[in-house]
Amino acid sequence: MSELLRRAARRADADADRLQGEAWLRFLDGKQGRAFSEGAGRLLLEGGYRRDVDSRQFEQLRELARIRFLELMARRR
Repeated sequence: MSELLRRAARRADADADRLQGEAWLRFLDGKQGRAFSEGAGRLLLEGGYRRDVDSRQFEQLRELARIRFLELMARRR
């Protein structure tokens, strides 16, 4: 998910795919709230290091990432 979001982010900002950590999550938040930096989107930073990931959290992240991906892809360079 993160890789696809990074590719799409380049449509909005050529350097966005190089952001790391909290800066990356804030970029993904955009102007719509804090769903990445304070919500389910945090799994993009932490999920790969967890032994178990709650399936509900994962589904929330998947839907959140899908919506943001489509928003980013709709942008023109």
